[in-house]
Amino acid sequence: MFKLLNHLNSGIVGGYPQSKWVADKMMIIAREERNIPVSIYRPGYITGDTVNGLWNTDDYLCRFIKGCIQLVSRRKLHTLFMVSNIALSFQEAAPIIDPSMGLDMSPVDYVSKAVVAILLANHNDLEKLQKNHNVINPSLTTYQSLFESTDAHPCATNVVK
Repeated sequence: MFKLLNHLNSGIVGGYPQSKWVADKMMIIAREERNIPVSIYRPGYITGDTVNGLWNTDDYLCRFIKGCIQLVSRRKLHTLFMVSNIALSFQEAAPIIDPSMGLDMSPVDYVSKAVVAILLANHNDLEKLQKNHNVINPSLTTYQSLFESTDAHPCATNVVK
């Protein structure tokens, strides 16, 4: 476990990303050192389904969009955003939202189909199955395009200068 924790200062900021990193490392140790069959699936942001748009409203990205709409106005994208009070208590730097930063969002039905497809394609080959699978959207969006789409919505937000 010390070997695992020794690498936590690898630049990963925030409790959730750090917990994902620890979980990945624990599964890799289980697979490589203890010969336990483990597959790791790493999706980006999982969004609402393509039919009804149903989405986990407690998800970071959903809350971020909802918060901007509730505030009715937002500063230009290069402004700092504090995403949680927890970050304040740990004195972590607020993330800077770069408007051109890629945003990997995929609908839940696409992610679930991708995971099942990987599983079915490799079910007879344990070696291929026991890998890390990054489930990504080949067409990344950006924060800029995300906000442009919210600007076009009836609950549009205003840019505060």
